[in-house]
Amino acid sequence: MHSSWDESGGAGRDPADRVATLDRLRERMVAVPSKIGTAGSTRTVAEQVIPVPGPIGELLPGGGLPRGRVIGCTRGALVCAFLAAVTDAGLHAAVLGGLRASRINMGAAAEMGADIGRIALVDAGERAAEVVGVLADGVPVIVLDDPSVRLQPRQEEALRGRLRDKETVLITTNTFGVRQPFLDIAVAHIADHGLGQGRGHLRGFDVDVRVSRQGRPFRRGRISLVGRPGAGTQWRQPEPVSQQGAGPGMAITG
Repeated sequence: MHSSWDESGGAGRDPADRVATLDRLRERMVAVPSKIGTAGSTRTVAEQVIPVPGPIGELLPGGGLPRGRVIGCTRGALVCAFLAAVTDAGLHAAVLGGLRASRINMGAAAEMGADIGRIALVDAGERAAEVVGVLADGVPVIVLDDPSVRLQPRQEEALRGRLRDKETVLITTNTFGVRQPFLDIAVAHIADHGLGQGRGHLRGFDVDVRVSRQGRPFRRGRISLVGRPGAGTQWRQPEPVSQQGAGPGMAITG
């Protein structure tokens, strides 16, 4: 079972309820020990990212998710892979959107090896920016997956500063929620494996991944998600990763 911190209870309507919800979140952050002793000034270059193993990590600067940064990513399998990498490393993650708004497939994340018990689902509603700021105190990776969120420029600037200060990664699937992410990851479905003329079993699929860094092309690669009989799913690299510019048995996956 996932760990659901869904405490909204209609908190978007009553200001008193919203304040109480944020207070409860702050109390929970005190109990999350995953970010103790992570001062950015003392980190090595390798420690400035949360590692993502396999072919996905090869597409990312430093081989992982850059701490303290905003990442835009197409909703789908790659977001699930990030949740799997984070929780497999013993860290916590939160998905804003909760049980009602978010469409991220927790079953797919589990098939990729995610520890669902380390993933909190939070209904943020109108106060998404404030909730992200509170979660940043104790959660290293936050996924904002709510199409209704609109951040004002002042809110966004304050939020970016807090993410840098707390070394928290914010992954947003909403391209209009946060402007100019540090990394922009676009994922396009290419082909399925195992299906022929409308019959067969889906054994995997290929996606094209394009990574831009601060608005400039960085890397591009074709990677595959394949089923492992009795052991979930696994990412593979059928084609080499390319630099750009100067600078299964799959029951649930999606």
